[in-house]
Amino acid sequence: MATPQEMKAKDRKSVAAQTASMMAMMTSSGGARKLSGGKTAMAPKVPVEPPKMAEDFPYIMIPLATVIDPPEDLSTLLKPSGTWLHLVRSGTKSSYFSVSDDEQQVLSLTRGDLPQKIFNAVQWLDGEDDEDNDDPVSVLSIPALYVYALGILRKEGPTVVVVSGPEGIGYKDRKKFSPVSMVEFLKKLAKLDPDRLKAFAKVDADPKKAVYG
Repeated sequence: MATPQEMKAKDRKSVAAQTASMMAMMTSSGGARKLSGGKTAMAPKVPVEPPKMAEDFPYIMIPLATVIDPPEDLSTLLKPSGTWLHLVRSGTKSSYFSVSDDEQQVLSLTRGDLPQKIFNAVQWLDGEDDEDNDDPVSVLSIPALYVYALGILRKEGPTVVVVSGPEGIGYKDRKKFSPVSMVEFLKKLAKLDPDRLKAFAKVDADPKKAVYG
């Protein structure tokens, strides 16, 4: 089964409160409305229910330089950095996730298809693995290539389940997933466009120039 990591209760409570606040700002229907005489006033905001925090996963960003020249021990790529990704569930769906740092400060909130894709991959992995399988799972991203994946630390070596990304790296649609070794995953990424990867890597190495979509 997909094994999310455990956070301390007080830390999780803090993250949930910050996530709720950011969701309220994102989903509020409040705003300026016109009154008679051309004046404007702020419309009341619609209350937002507290988010239902689901699984927490270590969130690991892999730089492009690592894709081009990976370390000998690929399991080090799945070493937690202290950053977390928190899935937020609404009913049976996940339409949000938040990201927090090692001090439990929420850095961002993402809404759209990507949270649900991650949730679908986790559900798929739960169905594929034995119930007693407790291999730790992380969420990986390579922002400049728009790649997201689950990283599983298997006994036979680090494994990847691609969640979202360009064609040719193992992701075909929202319902089909296919685990690949970390070695194969990096090879497929390197073959996408070697020249483009090298150009991106130069920017990726300089945080002042890096721009991620």
